Amino acid sequence: MTTKRKFDTIRSSLLEQLEESKQRALRLEKDKRSLNLIPIQDESDAAIVHENDSVIDRIDEIDRMKITQIEEALDRIEKGEYGECQECGGPISEKRLEAIPFALECIRCANLSEKTKE
Repeated sequence: MTTKRKFDTIRSSLLEQLEESKQRALRLEKDKRSLNLIPIQDESDAAIVHENDSVIDRIDEIDRMKITQIEEALDRIEKGEYGECQECGGPISEKRLEAIPFALECIRCANLSEKTKE
């Protein structure tokens, strides 16, 4: 297990990213509500509104996945499990964690699971 102190910088970055993602999710929700107030006058208006809704929904989905990943990473830091590969139990390199702070696998296991998907 790793100490929480070792990952203080990453923890701070994760908390910042979490707040940004939550704020963006709130803005998207507000934007979507305001788009639904636009009067639809013809089929092209309806198509544009539908397309905008689809884009906003996809961005919101991505943000919510990121929020979940960040919250889970913060939980692993608190439990002292952060930086441990969930596949092999070995360490996840600090460079990988800096690049992908919510990584669940070391680079070796991540590459193996990518190959099995092909």
